[in-house]
Amino acid sequence: MTFHEKIYYCRKKSGMSQEELAEKVGVSRQAVSKWETGEAVPELNKVKQLKEIFDVSFDWLLSENDEAETNEAKTVRNENTFENKLMKQNQKFLNIYLKTYMILCAAMLLIIGCGLIVFTIYSVSFRSYVFFLLIGSGLLLLTASGLIIRYLIKNKRK
Repeated sequence: MTFHEKIYYCRKKSGMSQEELAEKVGVSRQAVSKWETGEAVPELNKVKQLKEIFDVSFDWLLSENDEAETNEAKTVRNENTFENKLMKQNQKFLNIYLKTYMILCAAMLLIIGCGLIVFTIYSVSFRSYVFFLLIGSGLLLLTASGLIIRYLIKNKRK
């Protein structure tokens, strides 16, 4: 596989259009088209950007050895697949942990808020400053609990 074929191969594999690649590298779409057809060769600093965008080595990008291509392509494909699976799995566990933590916090705030209000009604004089302070605190805790529950319901994932 030649250099210009590798640029085309990597761009297609990445799911980018010529315009998207041109924007990332800082050239025109026509320049990318010429690179892919072999009519032109990118400058060295552009080759470095291509290497980073496609996440390949200079050796693979610049060599015309098919064996090197297949080994590099397999390595990149395997790393991306493994990393993607690992990231998705970690994200799934993190979402479950955060959702569980938020449910526990909401339940705790709900219980404490209700307990504070009930305690205040039955044990503090109605006309005292402490009564209104404790009732207000209880209502604030209930509101916080309600907001957490509303967030969880609104952002419920299947």
